[in-house]
Amino acid sequence: MADPKHLDQLRSSSVLDWNDRRPREPDLAGADLSGVNLARVDLSVADLREASLGGADLSIAHLSHANLTGAILTDADLTGADLTGTDLTETDLTAAKLDWADLSGADLTAADLSSCTLAGAQLRGTTLDGADLEGTNLAEAVLRKSTLFRANLRRVDLSGADLSGATLRHANLNGADLTNIKLSETNLSRADLSGADLTETDLSRTNLSETNLSRADLSGADLTAADLSSCTLAGAQLRGATLSYANLNGA
Repeated sequence: MADPKHLDQLRSSSVLDWNDRRPREPDLAGADLSGVNLARVDLSVADLREASLGGADLSIAHLSHANLTGAILTDADLTGADLTGTDLTETDLTAAKLDWADLSGADLTAADLSSCTLAGAQLRGTTLDGADLEGTNLAEAVLRKSTLFRANLRRVDLSGADLSGATLRHANLNGADLTNIKLSETNLSRADLSGADLTETDLSRTNLSETNLSRADLSGADLTAADLSSCTLAGAQLRGATLSYANLNGA
């Protein structure tokens, strides 16, 4: 339950006044802030568990290390927001705008990010295990060394994104756009990449063992020293692909 004094101060103050005089650790758990203009607000380290922020304007807001577990952020505008180290476990971010937001080190385990936009977002070292990202725009996003174990990435636009060193074991990337993506040294073991567009993609030293690549387009892809053992390549396109030192045992 939110601290009534903290909630009243936030609602009655301008953003500048709040940022200057805010409590050290704001308690706004369960607060209803739906549709509220909170652009540029400082809510770092705030307790926002199960808060309702649907449709709120949180663009360029400071939410680093805040606790947003179970919060509702559907259709919220978080463009350019600082969400570094933030706990977003099981948060509903459906159709939210997160373009150019910084989510480095954030925990998005089991979060719903379906149909949201994350173009150009920073997600270095971010945890997205079991997250639903179906239909999400992640073009040019940076997800280096992030974990997406069993994440749903069906029909996601990851064109130009950097997932070097990321873990995507058992992830569903069916029909995803992975053109010009960086996947070097990424773990895609047992992932579903059926029908994915991987043209011109860097897959060097990537673990693709037991991965479903049926009907995937790998034209011009770099698969140097990749592990393709026991993967499924039925109907895949490999025109111009580089397979030097690749492991194709059982493929």
